[in-house]
Amino acid sequence: MLALAAYVSAILALAGVVIGGIVTGGVQFVFTRRQESGEKRSAARLVDADLGRARDVIQRCLGPPPRFVPEWADELALEAWENERAVLAIALSGRAWGAVRDAVDAVDAFRRRLADAQEAQNPVRLRKLAEDASSGIDLAREELAPHVQSQPPARRGSRVQQ
Repeated sequence: MLALAAYVSAILALAGVVIGGIVTGGVQFVFTRRQESGEKRSAARLVDADLGRARDVIQRCLGPPPRFVPEWADELALEAWENERAVLAIALSGRAWGAVRDAVDAVDAFRRRLADAQEAQNPVRLRKLAEDASSGIDLAREELAPHVQSQPPARRGSRVQQ
């Protein structure tokens, strides 16, 4: 009888360890998913904001009247892309990733040409690059929109906004 009690005690201890491990693993899984979701949303919002600012500069260049000022090239830097592209590479679908990457490449091509004072004297080429960058930005921002607008899961006990 005493041996049976020892086995029951050992089995209950083992069950407690297993259940505790499962609960701990589940909690870590939920927290990790929430963190990943937040990182994805943050990266998408930052890159979207940079692309929006770049589009504003490009639209300023396109006019009216069209004017290509080499000093405006500095305003086309996409710092969030440099910092957040690894997160987006994992988070975005292949189509969305391609659209964002292509938009960044188009903005960079326009930025480099605009910064070159000699190239800035060729408005036909710059206009084409600006139009390509602008349309690329529009496509990329459409792909980013679901990630930018996603809401974090509601927290327990939090008030629902109306």
